[in-house]
Amino acid sequence: MQKEIEPGMEVDALRESELSWLALVGRLRPGVPISEARADLAVIAARLDQRHPGAVASLVIRPRNIHGPA
Repeated sequence: MQKEIEPGMEVDALRESELSWLALVGRLRPGVPISEARADLAVIAARLDQRHPGAVASLVIRPRNIHGPA
């Protein structure tokens, strides 16, 4: 699935011992802007960084609809 989730990624995420990642799919409630979702996820990423010193969480959010890119 890596090629589908991260097209063009040069690193094999399954073989790289220093790399961890998580891909999620979600849905926004009607009327909730993507900026609000980004802000909420940034809080979660910051908390992960606090719990795991030396780790750096980064967010990549790609809005989509059921027919492809938004």
